[in-house]
Amino acid sequence: MRLPGVKVTSLARAEWSTVGLASVLAGLSPRIRDRVCGWLATPAGFFAAATLFAIVMSFGPQVQARGRVIAGTNLYALFYDHIPGFDALRVPARFGMVAAFGLAVLAGCATALFDRWRPIVWVAGALVALESCAIPLTINYTESNYRLAGLAALPQQLDTEATRLLYDAVARLPAGTAIVELPLGEPAFDIRYMYYSTRHWQPLVNGYSGGQPPDYAVLAGSLQDVETRPEYAWHVLRKSAATHAIVHEAFYAGIRGATISGWLRANGAQEVESVGRDRIFELVPAQGASSR
Repeated sequence: MRLPGVKVTSLARAEWSTVGLASVLAGLSPRIRDRVCGWLATPAGFFAAATLFAIVMSFGPQVQARGRVIAGTNLYALFYDHIPGFDALRVPARFGMVAAFGLAVLAGCATALFDRWRPIVWVAGALVALESCAIPLTINYTESNYRLAGLAALPQQLDTEATRLLYDAVARLPAGTAIVELPLGEPAFDIRYMYYSTRHWQPLVNGYSGGQPPDYAVLAGSLQDVETRPEYAWHVLRKSAATHAIVHEAFYAGIRGATISGWLRANGAQEVESVGRDRIFELVPAQGASSR
């Protein structure tokens, strides 16, 4: 980092130098201590400190820029290693929302100081709002460049008469039901299944997050091998504890959807209902396991 008259080659050294210098000044001068304490007691002081804290924490356990490590450790690592429960916060960048909130409050504090310039403040605020607009804003956009092979493009509409009939039928399934929807493992599809689960509220094997358990990846991979390793794919599917499977045949390319339905029937699954090309199968309970 090059500034006029200053060249910073180590972020960590610059941080510790700043903290050390500030601590020495505060320790030697009661006047500086009183002013700092008085300022921190004001809304501007509190939110400035909170914003700075959030910005530092948003860098995560290591500070990186363009794929290069700028600082090997950070304040975030101290909290992550020693504060119980803090390791559940998986995405440090979300501290940026706290920083944005703090900046908004600080902007309000600054505005209050310039009462006579209020018309200019309103114009500046309107320009900020205008700059943040996203037009046109695409809704329900579907990208067919999927990670998994053999999948068709998703329909543009989410809520249709067919989806309502299908998931109303799922909602009528008996207590103890657990659903798996196929195809599985592609985020665009799993996200839709999670949305539709709010219509039936049955337990759902499919899911979507920033990470996934190893078993889910194994299940998704095995379902890609239905034609080549059908017995293994069935074994892994039964281990998921799903009692019913929904096959969206139209979500597969070509005849693969019908192949998946045929594979389930060949393993003893019973088709209990169908809506268009969507089929609900009751799976045979696993050997030695109680029916759910």
